[in-house]
Amino acid sequence: MIHIVVPWIPSPWQGNELRYHLRSLQKNLKADFDVTVLSGQCLPDWATNINLINIERFYPKGLEEKYGGYKLFENFFDTSFKLYKYCKSPECPNEFVWAYDDQLLLGAVSDLVSSMD
Repeated sequence: MIHIVVPWIPSPWQGNELRYHLRSLQKNLKADFDVTVLSGQCLPDWATNINLINIERFYPKGLEEKYGGYKLFENFFDTSFKLYKYCKSPECPNEFVWAYDDQLLLGAVSDLVSSMD
């Protein structure tokens, strides 16, 4: 079983990036897999058979003021925090694939992990 973990922040595009990501996995990943989404938001109604772990968005306190009111590197801090929290949780398997909603498989893939052994 391949465990795929995706940090997710809803976009103005109503989650279509996540939709296409999941669709590409379903169509092209020729192995048993499950998907866990890390987000502080509810998943769209169409996202079924997906594990959701609620992890709120994160940005270090005081850093916004340091950068003149701008949240520089906001997504970097958020996704790094989600990865950290997930790895510390009991739901975290020993091995998983860290993916993003804007990554797509464009052709058949039968094994994502063997090259890592």
